[in-house]
Amino acid sequence: MSQMERINHLLHEVPENQLYEVLDFLMFLSMKNDKRAIRDIESASLSSTGFWDNNDDEVWDNV
Repeated sequence: MSQMERINHLLHEVPENQLYEVLDFLMFLSMKNDKRAIRDIESASLSSTGFWDNNDDEVWDNV
């Protein structure tokens, strides 16, 4: 049985009045993944601008 099949099976056993908790947890996992992706993008953008930090262009630092 695949993970998705196991989840689907268990999901059908959860009482209707508790499904909001499952949804809440799934939304938490989604936001957590989104934050990780944003951090990865931020790290990539910082490392790609490192060449601008050099003594030859020091005159532009305060512009």
